[in-house]
Amino acid sequence: MTENGVFTNPWPLVFAIAGLGILAALSLAVYFGYFYRTFPRDFQCEDIPKGSVVVALGFEYPGEDDLGIVPGDANKFLANLLGSCAPRISLVLTQKAVSDALLFENLLIVGKLKGTAGVILMHDHNPRRAVRTFQALQRGLEKLRKQPEALVLLAHDKQVSRAKADLEILFPGKIIVWQVNKVPYKDGQWFRPLLWALRELYIARPAEAFTRWTISRFSGRRDEAGRPIPRSCDHCEHYLAGEVDAQINWVECGKGHRLIATAEKNILHQPNGGEPIQVTADGWSGGEGFGEPMLERTDCPDWKRRGFRLEIQDMEN
Repeated sequence: MTENGVFTNPWPLVFAIAGLGILAALSLAVYFGYFYRTFPRDFQCEDIPKGSVVVALGFEYPGEDDLGIVPGDANKFLANLLGSCAPRISLVLTQKAVSDALLFENLLIVGKLKGTAGVILMHDHNPRRAVRTFQALQRGLEKLRKQPEALVLLAHDKQVSRAKADLEILFPGKIIVWQVNKVPYKDGQWFRPLLWALRELYIARPAEAFTRWTISRFSGRRDEAGRPIPRSCDHCEHYLAGEVDAQINWVECGKGHRLIATAEKNILHQPNGGEPIQVTADGWSGGEGFGEPMLERTDCPDWKRRGFRLEIQDMEN
């Protein structure tokens, strides 16, 4: 500092502020990972309505072998919760980590939870490509033949808040969170809670909050409750592309592939008040489409590497 009070070298102050910021971030992660209690109490089976459809999200696991996923402590814990309350459950919508844990714990009988409740995988499993929570939920809900009035959400207690926020965007009905605290991690290593807290607080939550904001910002169509209707990219790698029109329910990419609002998946509204076009899985019908039909393509090659895109994982994997 000079005699007139002006800093000549600001870097020590910058480093000091940065160090305090890192210390604060680490302190919050330590608190969240080791001390934070998500719910005031744990649910008993009686708290789960009879005939419930349960959305059970998998958690990180140690790895895979020739028999499938090695589920780890967290997924086995969630699987046993499902098994203990099986009489209250009519259907389980889950990921492979949990389904393999059910198999590992001898809770799957003829492909059903204790032989009574059906078990459906949200999406195909690809060990080389992780699927984000939002996209897993989106893909899973599309597997339901009929939307239930309510869903029960079961997830790791340090993941469930983010999962509930995602599900609220995708599902217009009632969401019941299965309250459970102190879910273990993939193993008993002391540092697992800290690593997960850092990922959850500073990577996963901001990324999926941005996804939800983007959908809310650019989705012009809303349901009766005022929730934005998410656009559905059928079997494509990207969620948003091209010019977004907030007045109608499609988005167009370079070759004319159009994304359709989930609530109107089989109706494509033409711009400028044109007649709606009925869309089939084979392409266009009821009118001429624009560009190459890509409704059954698992890739949209013209969307790749064209600047900024909000990317989600390939929903077929």
